[in-house]
Amino acid sequence: MAASSSSPWKTMDRRMNRREMLIQSLAQIKDALPQLSTIKSCAMIGSGYGNLDLEFVGSGGCLTNITELAAVEPDADLMAELKPRVAQLLPAVRTDFFQETAQSWNGAGKRFEAVLMFNCLYYLTLSERLVLYKKLFDIVLASGGLVFIAINSCQCQNPTNMFGRLIRVFALPADNYSLKDIDESEIRDMMTFRWFL
Repeated sequence: MAASSSSPWKTMDRRMNRREMLIQSLAQIKDALPQLSTIKSCAMIGSGYGNLDLEFVGSGGCLTNITELAAVEPDADLMAELKPRVAQLLPAVRTDFFQETAQSWNGAGKRFEAVLMFNCLYYLTLSERLVLYKKLFDIVLASGGLVFIAINSCQCQNPTNMFGRLIRVFALPADNYSLKDIDESEIRDMMTFRWFL
């Protein structure tokens, strides 16, 4: 995916107003989770160019007191756009950038109090998601840490909602992006129950 202003994800971001919807929800999230103000470290997995992640982490966001940040993004163009945005928006935050996939990333040698996975799970098969969730709990997430996942349910191959249709329109050919069907109930069940059995 190119990071140009005409990239499929940027076009879809503009059409769906996901950033504006997140911004409108930030106060409600902070009210519901006041402990967010004490979080000092965060990993952004599949951060892209930071469209949603940096709003969540930035000065008007929910994680306003972080001092350490890890950004994981496989796309070189998106990573190149992300780095100066992080430097501008979070100049006092120590940041490590990892240009690799969520599947290949083996952590940063430390655990994080918060992990963001905004719109990256579409690229993983069900078995890859299971491996990633296990990795989160085994080596990435600190005890008592929080994972924030932002997705839109979609069926990429046979779209039934607006998000699926937009994926199909803007990301053609879909094989280039390896987009997988995703359902929020599946993710909630896997994140909630599988690790306690």
